[in-house]
Amino acid sequence: MGVISLHVLLVVVVVVTSAGGVELYTSRGTHYQVGLDVGQHFQGAIQEYYAMMTDLHTKLLPFVETAGGSHIYDTYLRMAETHFPQYVDELRGIAVGAKLSFKQVFTNHIWDELSTLIGVNQKKSCTDVYVNDVGDEGPPLVTPQFSLGHNEDGSPNAKTRAYILHAIIVNNVTGTVEEDFTSFTYPGELPGDAYGFNIHGVVLTMNAVLPVIAGIGAVPRDFVLRATFAVRNQAELESLMLSEGTGVGYGYNLNYGNTQDDVRSLVSYEVAPLENQPRALVSKYTVGCHGINDNTNTTGPYFHFNLYNHTDVVQMTSQLTSSYHRQARVAQIPEVRNTQGALYVLGDTHDPDYPIYRTARPTDEFSTLTTAFFNLVHCRLYIYVDNPFTGSRPFLNLTLPAGRQCH
Repeated sequence: MGVISLHVLLVVVVVVTSAGGVELYTSRGTHYQVGLDVGQHFQGAIQEYYAMMTDLHTKLLPFVETAGGSHIYDTYLRMAETHFPQYVDELRGIAVGAKLSFKQVFTNHIWDELSTLIGVNQKKSCTDVYVNDVGDEGPPLVTPQFSLGHNEDGSPNAKTRAYILHAIIVNNVTGTVEEDFTSFTYPGELPGDAYGFNIHGVVLTMNAVLPVIAGIGAVPRDFVLRATFAVRNQAELESLMLSEGTGVGYGYNLNYGNTQDDVRSLVSYEVAPLENQPRALVSKYTVGCHGINDNTNTTGPYFHFNLYNHTDVVQMTSQLTSSYHRQARVAQIPEVRNTQGALYVLGDTHDPDYPIYRTARPTDEFSTLTTAFFNLVHCRLYIYVDNPFTGSRPFLNLTLPAGRQCH
């Protein structure tokens, strides 16, 4: 993106594109400047979204005002400031720009940790579909299929308030680009809690999971997730997730692909906090392509919901009803071998109470906000705001950084 002179004042550059009611917004500057700019630009949406967070105002904020809660809050903040000060600066910018208190915004970023500690219900969301197929030879030729699809499920309150953020983070002294990524972002929150990609070809989707413990005295989960968009390769991602010396505040699932990797594979990482240990529990499950790279855990299609699939972790099973229903429904659907099959799964509404493609209803309060489909053969990200199988065409079509996997 170029270098700015050492003696030139950094200026935030913004580009806005409206697409189907979800805004694609580009901002360039330091961490604080980008946070401030985003907070100011989306101030109305952020204030509305935060005002609708009932548990934040009635349970979490009152808790952090107690003696015990204040100590926990201060510990998480100290860990974030020590290990990821740049992202705390980014968050301070968001709070100032949106005209919200930093305490309110930071408390929202330790939501999972606090909710687990004080017993607030957490109903989690999101569905991922892996497609890794060699294709069929002979007429008509079916080209290789290599893609990752993701339903971003969340509160309907975010449906018209979330945004796609293209952030270009520059060094305050040299002006060189330190981070360049694009991410679906919840109003007034750090990127990393949904899906996106960076300039290095790293593609990530995040699924929430529900372990019964939180890591007290560890780095808050949301700050680790924000840092994932700065990694340059798989090795850096794995080092970050291990959280050696710090631990992690709460669990998560990351689904990884990379247009620039030599090996054609997708990876599911499941992460959980460890009690009284300054590191995270990380398990890795690699999905390869039959006939190309068989030295993997499995080949072909793979699915991830809000469950630990390949990690021995005690989960809050009573709050995972939707995931169990979505998992059961996928088992009834024919094997997924291509894009059409993946979109069929992501758009499925067969289950009347807990469908894969979600709309708020008495049994299920969440909605599918957008569907992301990363085609790693064509190096494209397609984003849908309606049902990806029965609805309209994608409202946004973004080019991923070219690499060895692109044709």
